Amino acid sequence: MSAISTLPFSNNIIANALNERNPFEAVYDISGGYNTYTRVVDFLNKGGSVKVTSDKYEKAVLGNLNVAAEVSAGTGTGTSKVVTLADASYDAFRVGDVVMDLNRTQGMVIASAAGSVTVEVLDSAAFVAADFGSGTIRRISDASPNNGSTGKSALYYTPETDYNYTQIVRNSTFLNRRDMALNTYVKYSGNNWWLAQEELMVKDIARQLEYNSIFGKRGRNVTSRGTVDRNGGLLWSIDNRGGTHIVASSQMTRDDFHDYLYTMLAKNANRSRELTLFYGLDALKAIQDFSQDILVNTGINNSLGGKDVLGFDVQTYGYLGTKINFVPLPMLDDPKMFGNEISTVTGKPRYSSSFFLIDTTPIDGVGAGPQPAIEKIHKGEKEMYYGYIPGMVGPDGGSPSNYMSMGKSLMASDIDGVSCHALTDCGHNIVDAKNMLFFEYAS
Repeated sequence: MSAISTLPFSNNIIANALNERNPFEAVYDISGGYNTYTRVVDFLNKGGSVKVTSDKYEKAVLGNLNVAAEVSAGTGTGTSKVVTLADASYDAFRVGDVVMDLNRTQGMVIASAAGSVTVEVLDSAAFVAADFGSGTIRRISDASPNNGSTGKSALYYTPETDYNYTQIVRNSTFLNRRDMALNTYVKYSGNNWWLAQEELMVKDIARQLEYNSIFGKRGRNVTSRGTVDRNGGLLWSIDNRGGTHIVASSQMTRDDFHDYLYTMLAKNANRSRELTLFYGLDALKAIQDFSQDILVNTGINNSLGGKDVLGFDVQTYGYLGTKINFVPLPMLDDPKMFGNEISTVTGKPRYSSSFFLIDTTPIDGVGAGPQPAIEKIHKGEKEMYYGYIPGMVGPDGGSPSNYMSMGKSLMASDIDGVSCHALTDCGHNIVDAKNMLFFEYAS
């Protein structure tokens, strides 16, 4: 099999006997493709990556602006009741608000202060002990007098800030001058195999970016190599920005799946009617297994997506008025990365049973129009920096410089070879993950 090694190229290629036996004009890439998610994010960011010019990438966000608070205690059973709030600093109720408790009893606010609301009876002669005594007190609307009404005290809507970092990811390869002289039987575009090292190095940095976009954790860490910024990816955003993370200890059923969908969709009234499910193969198998008995053959209106369904190979799924599109996430089935972690629930690789469910609908930017649900960000003038450091030779094995003076070429170093380097200072930012979910088994 192929090998990755930090040995000099010439040692590595001789050890793998690529300079002997029969010539091979093509090398078959059997590593598999694992860059699905980043390609989808590229598609979502039609305007390109956002250039970051500050230390952090900060976003101003508005959360749920409804007025509601948890009740600590309610005092009084007459025509008014003092409601003590669990949050002693909460002060968003205003005089004239009609409020409702967990039993749908309604009253009117006649006085309000931080951590306290005085409610006047509306629909009965007097409050009973249970009214506004526990649960949540919620504002329904204002109810002003029919005659001579006046304005209300003001509420001010101040956005909060959240942030993410871009992350520097680098990769390099180095070739000795003698590497370029090896006449290998394995060929790359008709030339010797040393030329392939550069392309494979670039593919490797792409793999790193794909994994980091899923599993990266936001942070600024002081390490033995210096301060390192890390970009928060999809799973970190789900865990820290309102998403749903399901850790199951038993086999997922259809009812479970529907409950997960409901839990996620109920978090956001602005939810899309179309979601994307990035799956491992065993997760798809589980969904297909419990979907077989509800497949209704009614032409293009069958219950699992009509023309998008081939037999039981479910590619779309409909529930609660929402269409779910299925997209494979091959990294979850990568046998080298995750193949040895076997689930005690399924007997299959644990990550293969996992899936991400995300809403890619643009988010309303107040005063700025729709914003991508998953943003691409980068620091600097471009997303990737790429270049060569020539030594005694250049990247083509010839002169290290096109500049000639008196028949002499200029070198950047005295090393008998050439190196090429790739650098990205980029990442993704998910400002709101309420409409996103990750499912996995506990073990």
